[in-house]
Amino acid sequence: MGHLIRTLEGKKDLERLEEAYVVLAQGYLSHRAGQRYDEPETEGVPSFEDLKTYVLRSEEKVPVGDLKERCDLIDTDEERPVELYNNLGQIEVLIAAIKILQNLGLEPEKAAPTQQSKDESGEDVSDLQGTGWNLEAFGGQKCTSNQKLFEDLCTLHESSELGNRHFLGFRRLAWDEAYKAKKLTTTERTFVGGTTKKRRARYGEKKVNVQAQLHLVGECDGICVCEAFDIICNPPLVETTTEQSQH
Repeated sequence: MGHLIRTLEGKKDLERLEEAYVVLAQGYLSHRAGQRYDEPETEGVPSFEDLKTYVLRSEEKVPVGDLKERCDLIDTDEERPVELYNNLGQIEVLIAAIKILQNLGLEPEKAAPTQQSKDESGEDVSDLQGTGWNLEAFGGQKCTSNQKLFEDLCTLHESSELGNRHFLGFRRLAWDEAYKAKKLTTTERTFVGGTTKKRRARYGEKKVNVQAQLHLVGECDGICVCEAFDIICNPPLVETTTEQSQH
């Protein structure tokens, strides 16, 4: 796969950089807005300056405060487009995961749909949880992005309670893009192993080597839910005392 724009050499190439911007901006805006930006209008095709303005405007924060009147679940006044897009992907995964888990007889009781790690009272909260189980969701396009699979497994391990079941939810395409040789099936478990991108406070402020066995328990609308077994983290989890947590 090549670069978005090849290496430029010489004056003629460099003089064409504006041309490349115009063509790419037209494709970007047409895709994002669902309308064509490369067709003649009454004043002609948008210029470089016009397109630059449109592109920059497309990245301005999206006002969502007025939408609270239509849905009181919304809790903010504005959001960056990329964050809104990512969170819509997260919500999509959770909607499918709820259906899958309900089919297993597991009823969700609480959710953090937009990746908040604590609830209003300051208590830790999983992306989705119920009595005796919790789930971490990933709405992105590739499970290896920012080592998200292992970050989520580590989060599940950190929140472990005796007897709890642990689940992961993600897109089938996100798995296939990351692990072409590893097949997720309902008939056998799949081993995964890797290291978190972040250093974890409760693991000695170190990156964590994580291993687990994943078992596909359901799939709906291109979303997979896997149960995670035998999660092993190295270095081991440091247990916190009540006194330590207060500091």
